[in-house]
Amino acid sequence: MIQEPRRDGQLVSGADVHMETAPMQDADGDAHRCTDWEIWDVATEARVWRTSCIGGAEKLHTHLGDGRFEGSLEGEREFPPDADYELRVRHRDASGDSATEWSDWSVREFTTLPAEDSVPGAPGWVAMQPGFKVQEVASGFQLPVNIAFVPDASLHANDPLFYVTELYGTIKVVSTSGEVSVFREGLLNYTPSGYFPGTGEQGLSGVAVDPETGDVFASMLYDGGPDTYPMVVRMESADGGFTAASMSVVLDMPGEAQGQSHFISNLTIGPDDKLYVHMGDGFVPEMALDLDSFRGKILRLNLDGSPVDDNPFYDASDGISARDYIWVYGVRNPFGGVWRASDSEHFVVENGPSVDRLTRARAGDNFGYTGQDADMEIGALYNWRPSSGPVNIAFVETEVFDGSGFPNDKFGHAFVSESGPTWASGPQAAGKRISEFVFNDDNQVQGAPTALVQYNGTGKATVAALAAGPDGLYFTSLYKDEDYGAPTDPGASVYRVTYAAPPADSGLLAQYFATDDLTGEPFVRFDPKIAFNWFGLAPAPGLPEDGFSVRYSGEIRPEFSETYTFSVDTGDRVRLWIDDVLVADGWASPFGPVSGSIDLEANERVPLLLEFADNSGNARLILSWQSPSQPLEVVPSDRLAPL
Repeated sequence: MIQEPRRDGQLVSGADVHMETAPMQDADGDAHRCTDWEIWDVATEARVWRTSCIGGAEKLHTHLGDGRFEGSLEGEREFPPDADYELRVRHRDASGDSATEWSDWSVREFTTLPAEDSVPGAPGWVAMQPGFKVQEVASGFQLPVNIAFVPDASLHANDPLFYVTELYGTIKVVSTSGEVSVFREGLLNYTPSGYFPGTGEQGLSGVAVDPETGDVFASMLYDGGPDTYPMVVRMESADGGFTAASMSVVLDMPGEAQGQSHFISNLTIGPDDKLYVHMGDGFVPEMALDLDSFRGKILRLNLDGSPVDDNPFYDASDGISARDYIWVYGVRNPFGGVWRASDSEHFVVENGPSVDRLTRARAGDNFGYTGQDADMEIGALYNWRPSSGPVNIAFVETEVFDGSGFPNDKFGHAFVSESGPTWASGPQAAGKRISEFVFNDDNQVQGAPTALVQYNGTGKATVAALAAGPDGLYFTSLYKDEDYGAPTDPGASVYRVTYAAPPADSGLLAQYFATDDLTGEPFVRFDPKIAFNWFGLAPAPGLPEDGFSVRYSGEIRPEFSETYTFSVDTGDRVRLWIDDVLVADGWASPFGPVSGSIDLEANERVPLLLEFADNSGNARLILSWQSPSQPLEVVPSDRLAPL
């Protein structure tokens, strides 16, 4: 019966335990009324969370926010790390017969992931590649889920620069001067209720700007009784794009019930000037392959809301229905999509049960989703295992804002925002990052993805919206990062990733090898310091995520004439030479953090050599120092220099 967690012993986030069952099979043909979900602590054999006889979509797929913690975890919002639990589920039919209405309990054991440590002294959002930095652009947002730039926006006038959709029904506009104002509020005719993760994850989502008129399109749910249903609206402005003067419904889909998470999402205007609409399956997997349903599809329509007459299944002779709008089908939750300007191809990131998918979509494609993780391999250019919650994708290329100020070697690369577990604290092994993908000439992903930006704070912030802008790559932090009380607290921010060539007189020469023994042709760059949490991603383009090695070389310049203790925080092989003395050696088993001391003279440059080899798992490497006058800190870039 239980489909998520997928197997006994599966590692899951303690903040966001995905729970899913197969549809109820009743011998008498009775309808599925509701489901009991319970989680028990294996060590104490006590129940610590439950939701009883829950109906709606949650009877097949539920989240921690849909129930309540109890017993030893009363009042908590998540499970502690590195602990064993047991999920118990049973279905109830609608017969009313107390002797037969309940199924037997289905049981699945799982373990919560261990906690991940932050890099000491680093900010909440950290650029993981040299020359890049993360800057806050604007703040005060409530659950900002998507960004759409004004096409050909100028940075030199006080005009609208981009629009931000907030999940609970407001669109805000940010001007070129950085001022934030309300474009349109009160877009939802209902108040989303529930917690995160859970039924609170619904409302307003996608946004796109018509390059010809400046009109703003948005996708959302509305309460049509008895459920919420998807629609697309178009808003016109009479003041240059700062406020919406009028709004009209472009496409209404009554009867296509959607709720939390798996609802209408991404909007884009394609190179053919048509509107593309991404539709979740509404937690009903069979809808994805049903050509008479809008759910589990990517739709293609004219900007007035009519279906395009060359769509794959268009046939006006029998009236206009869902199949006339379908461009792609067989998807689960295609939350993000973007057009690559260089060749007019549409790329999609999609959330699966335990496996996520990056793919390229073309007219008539069937991605085959039936409810199984294996389906997510169909047409995949890349799969995330385990799921990391990819929600948006953007390309950096000369055709879009002249490459956003990124270096030429990034042109044509895709960047994906991975949100990770919902409302989780601190860094996460999967998610809370922006990953970089490189494609070869055959449009296949080349090597493993590389981290561009990683969350390093202690709060709840995670990345959601992502878009290429005129002066960088912009993203939103979905939640307020500090002094928060709930996921819905206003105070989330928009950030910008920019690039400037790093100074040549600081940092270390870094040679990255695709082997674990420092052999082969290295990828070479200059790293400002050694402070990395790679979380299972590749450390540089073209390298594997596991089994790589690095050699750092340069000089180090202490501030004081004292005995310095160097510490290397890692779980893999490492050795460190200072002034040609091996001061820390963790090259032989057991691996792990190592340290050592050496006497140094103030402002005297001495050689530094550090060698590192990753074994497997989430690689971490942090070089710190301290002395009687120097507090413990990551060795800063201004104290390092290449030879």
